[in-house]
Amino acid sequence: MKYNKYTSNLYSKFIMKLCNDFEKGYKVFDCGCGDGFHTSVIKKYSNNVIGGDFINRTKKEYAINFRKISINKYGKESEFDAVTSFDVIEHVADDVGYLKELIKITKPGGTIIIGTPNRNRLSNKIISLIQEEIIYPRNLGYDWGSGGDIIHLREYTIDDLFILSKKFKNIEKIDVKACFLGLYTPYGEMGFKGFDMRFFRPYCQHLFLVLKKRENNANQ
Repeated sequence: MKYNKYTSNLYSKFIMKLCNDFEKGYKVFDCGCGDGFHTSVIKKYSNNVIGGDFINRTKKEYAINFRKISINKYGKESEFDAVTSFDVIEHVADDVGYLKELIKITKPGGTIIIGTPNRNRLSNKIISLIQEEIIYPRNLGYDWGSGGDIIHLREYTIDDLFILSKKFKNIEKIDVKACFLGLYTPYGEMGFKGFDMRFFRPYCQHLFLVLKKRENNANQ
């Protein structure tokens, strides 16, 4: 997804809410860190944060501890107290393999947080009504920061994220949170800024899958 100052502010505020339970000593891995913006937010809650990606595009001002990764090779088994990944899974060809690896590198009892656009978000509903049904893979345009097109191979609904998570036996708790019912415009966001709006949450802009790994570390 493309970010501007409005999406970044809303998104970062929700990340702060989700990371509020992190302890300063937590070892945290942010997978697919990009320029390091979201990783820098997590650093406010832990002093041991690593950002991982295929190429180091992190900005110097964020001072990210960077790790170069390859497909489905992000770290050692049970290495991290918490693992995060924001707006990555919709770009990954093998989402089951991706989530399996994130769970693998998380310690038993640890937390996995995955942010992704909501397929049923209000802007998609409007596009489908005015233009035509949205088909995936979907090209959202060129991103100057990464030097390539933004391609969403798929997007998820709340139910989709629950179904994906239930493929893993070593997860003991599954929660899906949502934020921002509204639209982003060049002039700012238009809509409601509530975090979980119950009846309207299926149409919010952003979904966050929050998982807890089983203490006994059962296999998939």
